[in-house]
Amino acid sequence: MGHDGPQYYRQQDGSGASRMGGRSPQLTLDRVAGHRLGRELALRLWILSSLCWWGLGLPFSHLWWLLNERQTAWVLVCYAWQVPLLGWTGVVLLPWLRWRRILARLGSGDAAALGPLSRFPLTVASLGLATSTIGYAVGALQLRLIAALPMIEVFKIVVQGPVLGALVAVAGYLAAERAVHGLRLEGEWPALVGQGRSGPSLYAKVVSLIVAVFLAVTAPMILLLGANEQRHLERIRGEQLLGHLRELRDGAARIPLGASRLGRSTTIRVVDRGTGTVLAGPQAGRHVRALGIDHAERALGADGGGDEGWFVSRHGEHRVVAYTRLADRAGGTGRVVLAVAALGDDAPELASRQRAAALLGLLTLGLGVALAMAAARSVSHPVERLIAAASAMAGGLREIGTVAMTGGDEVAALAREFDRMARRIRADEQRLVQAERLSAVGRFVSGIAHQVNNPLAAILHFSEQLLASPDLRPGDREALETIQAQAVRSRAIIRDLLAFVRERRETRTPIDLRGLVTDAATTARREAAASGARVSIELPEGLEPVRADRGGLEQVLANLIVNGMEAAGAGGTVVVRVDREADATVIAVEDDGPGIPPEVLPWLFEPFFTTKPHGTGLGLAAAFGIVRQHGGTITAENRAEGRGARFVVRLPRPPDAVPPPIAVPPTVEPAPAEAAPPVAGAGGRTPPMPRTVLLIDDEPSIRAALRRHLERAGWRVDEAADGSEALQKLLAAPPDRYAALVTDLKMPGISGIEVHDRLARERPDLFRRMLVTTGDVASPEVARLLARTDRPVLEKPFELAALDRAIAAVSGGAAAPQA
Repeated sequence: MGHDGPQYYRQQDGSGASRMGGRSPQLTLDRVAGHRLGRELALRLWILSSLCWWGLGLPFSHLWWLLNERQTAWVLVCYAWQVPLLGWTGVVLLPWLRWRRILARLGSGDAAALGPLSRFPLTVASLGLATSTIGYAVGALQLRLIAALPMIEVFKIVVQGPVLGALVAVAGYLAAERAVHGLRLEGEWPALVGQGRSGPSLYAKVVSLIVAVFLAVTAPMILLLGANEQRHLERIRGEQLLGHLRELRDGAARIPLGASRLGRSTTIRVVDRGTGTVLAGPQAGRHVRALGIDHAERALGADGGGDEGWFVSRHGEHRVVAYTRLADRAGGTGRVVLAVAALGDDAPELASRQRAAALLGLLTLGLGVALAMAAARSVSHPVERLIAAASAMAGGLREIGTVAMTGGDEVAALAREFDRMARRIRADEQRLVQAERLSAVGRFVSGIAHQVNNPLAAILHFSEQLLASPDLRPGDREALETIQAQAVRSRAIIRDLLAFVRERRETRTPIDLRGLVTDAATTARREAAASGARVSIELPEGLEPVRADRGGLEQVLANLIVNGMEAAGAGGTVVVRVDREADATVIAVEDDGPGIPPEVLPWLFEPFFTTKPHGTGLGLAAAFGIVRQHGGTITAENRAEGRGARFVVRLPRPPDAVPPPIAVPPTVEPAPAEAAPPVAGAGGRTPPMPRTVLLIDDEPSIRAALRRHLERAGWRVDEAADGSEALQKLLAAPPDRYAALVTDLKMPGISGIEVHDRLARERPDLFRRMLVTTGDVASPEVARLLARTDRPVLEKPFELAALDRAIAAVSGGAAAPQA
């Protein structure tokens, strides 16, 4: 694996399918970043282990290890070779190789490597604890065999191994966990790694960390107290032995050559100072060095020792040695009396003295474990509640209990923020569900608008033409007027629906809310005068303007006030109140009517939903769409303080926070344009005005109705059933062929949008005479065209008078030519 730049691996078999449950997840791993993390981890582990074993291990060893010079030298030798060879192999090399192996398996698409990856920190911690424990045990065995280390010191060294190993394990775990968290796993790797709990829980982590710290503190305390007690007992024992030897030297007692009254393992020997030979006592005839006593030369006076004293020998076992020199015989080299007492005689006393220290250490350790469990529980319990709540929400459950608890720490703050997030998600989800329902209705309305508007346009056009006839009988005229009225009503319904589902073309300007609310209330009073309710307006002083579309916002408020007046009834009151919040302007419309039934509240803003006998159910739906387009919200609720309902409109502040709407022009009633000056032809005569209109529409009924109207108005009419036929005629037409082009936008094959764009590029003379009609201004492609075109637009179904004005505008004449 070379480091030749970022490379990614994908987990696939030969067929491209995933090896994990038949799925095909996109699983990627940044190899270079992974190896960099591995090198950084190895460096951290090397530094941590060196600080722990050399920075703490050696100083601690001198505090409670009671060794002679030779043993101390061998300790340094053991550290010198064991830490690099055993320690760094177990703590640095093996984790690094393990990390590389995991990366290789992940890179090859081995999903089973996800388990070792999640357990990797625990693996590093285990290696650290095991390495330290084994390393110190091996070192103690070496010192025992090579330097005759006393067994009590062997025990101390063996104990120090897991104590320091616990610190290495905790530090290594944290370093390895940091590496795992920093590994760049993309696609579905993070979710797959998190499946199941293959590593220790948060509770176990906290307990282990605190117990390791307590162990690292209490174990050295016990060892240090034990070493101090041992030194104290050695001093007492040495002074006792020296006092006994003084009695022997002064003749107050006879020199015993066997066991002394000072202890069953205490022996008295007389040694020749010149030869070092034991003259009397155990091992008589042997040299004093054969006794295995450190500093024996001090007793013989070879190193300048005084005539009497005591010292400690730590060769094989801890022994206290006292000596006194006897008077020289004539011609002799002198003698010395040695009293050697093994510390084993004082083991019960030493144990009793250390029992209190050991008990204190155990109590401290037990207290540390209890505190660790309590601290871990205080952290893990709220986290477990968070996990349970998050899992429930991920599973689709939204009505979950409160997770937050009293407290000021970060976990309590996280729980409170989670509760706030859950409430926000529930509210947003309710709005999203409603928005999705409305969006589905919008797509449905947008899809059928074109299909409904086309036959509706034909009905409206034919009824208009028939009504223009002076020969109609009264009964026929009444029937046609009814047909026309119902067609106009249907057109209004379709337009209201489209106004709800589409983005309106707005002119957002600073609006004085006082004037806006007053005008809306005036309009509402006129429309709902029969209700007998009155309107009250409450406005704060210094109300700042809002940036909005005045027409749309006035329509919303007027609709809400009318609804409130009708609900309040005779003698009732509707209150319009405007308030300011930190991030929104709030307009509330309240009434004192019967209120809104709870079962009705979720459906108020649905199109066609109404509780009125003759209502269309579009007023609140259109209001919802207008407010949503402003980036705001509209909600309905029953008043808590009494009877009645409250509708609240929130408009965001500042205006810059409102997203700009998609610009979609509404129905255009083009004003007559100035007539283009005539161009002189040959001989200075003005060429005749073209008198032909081309109708481009895929609906035969619409073409028939418009042909009938235009021909009666004196135009010649040419037709094209789709964009392909239209382009064939237009691209080959002479400049004076057509005075106006009337094209629909949505047609099979080549659409009116393509006709529009082709003429703009290839026939700008005809493009200037184009008039666009459409029955579906809500579709995205039509909305994009209307946002960029400068051609007049008529929204189907339109009045024939509007068509006449538009044709006059694009053709350069105020009226159609006469036949």
